[in-house]
Amino acid sequence: MSDGTSIPLSASLGVGPVTVTGIQPDTVSITMAVSAGQVTSDCTGDPSCVADLQSSLDGGAGSTTVQATGHVGAMCIVNQLTVTVVAVGPGPAILRLSTS
Repeated sequence: MSDGTSIPLSASLGVGPVTVTGIQPDTVSITMAVSAGQVTSDCTGDPSCVADLQSSLDGGAGSTTVQATGHVGAMCIVNQLTVTVVAVGPGPAILRLSTS
């Protein structure tokens, strides 16, 4: 995946598209829109993996986004979706998306 690539997902997952927002030599950053309701998130597999929940009000309608950055092996889990960083290099990154 290249910077700016977005992968649409089924609405039943409660998570919007996964979008690559940045690729560094050894990390990849992604965002995921989360639909209304309870949100669970975790970041494992990489001691420096960070997953932040961002909420904002836009014209009275709330929106929630998970922003995550991790090295190879990082797993960001949001609701039923797990995004695993498989490879990062100069240029594209390889992410694995799976559901639980």
